[in-house]
Amino acid sequence: MSKVVFGAIVVDMRNKLGGHVFSKNKGGSFMRRKVSPAQPRTSAQTLIRAGMTTLSKRWGGTLLDTQRSAWAAFAQNNPTKDIFGATVVLTGEQTYIRLNQALLMVGATILDDPPADLSVQGVSAFTSAPNGTSPAFTISAITPAPLLATDNYMIWATRQLSPGRESLATYYRFVTNFQGNTSLPFDIKTAYETKFGTLDTDKVLGLGIRVLNTLNGAQSPLFTKRLIVV
Repeated sequence: MSKVVFGAIVVDMRNKLGGHVFSKNKGGSFMRRKVSPAQPRTSAQTLIRAGMTTLSKRWGGTLLDTQRSAWAAFAQNNPTKDIFGATVVLTGEQTYIRLNQALLMVGATILDDPPADLSVQGVSAFTSAPNGTSPAFTISAITPAPLLATDNYMIWATRQLSPGRESLATYYRFVTNFQGNTSLPFDIKTAYETKFGTLDTDKVLGLGIRVLNTLNGAQSPLFTKRLIVV
């Protein structure tokens, strides 16, 4: 379903409508034909879909009415932002799935009761230098670090792209995670190459880190860098 912001005519429009996709980049708003992608049914896709199925079944069959009511109240008190930055109140079920999906991705315990808050640390800097010659790919420093064992650093990255590629935002995929109290450096080479293939020199990739608080399911914004494989 497309989303539209109306002004005198139309101020902004996103998502799909009638075979077209509406989006925006630094050059302004644009429209393109909708192309249905192939469904490779990767292990990552399968894991996410299985997680959503599990959580939907728990919502309807495991949770008590009092728990569902508590999630509805929690959702009302913790609105989120949509693609335009407008405040949106999700349903209790949407909030339950949204928080718990990330917990399932890192193997943490599902929250059947809403948390007391959505507090989480945010990443403000990290150091990494992917090397296609040695080869090596580690995260040698993160700010803040170390965190608690109940925090997780979630590592996101893009496939390798041409050095002329400026915008990497749409290419980020979840790669791996590690506990907040893990000693650095942290080697992500195997996880990255399993996901995207062998590192090649003179390519560009995006690397991003967010913190997941496993006690409440809250995630910090994704802090990203554009890196050259040397």
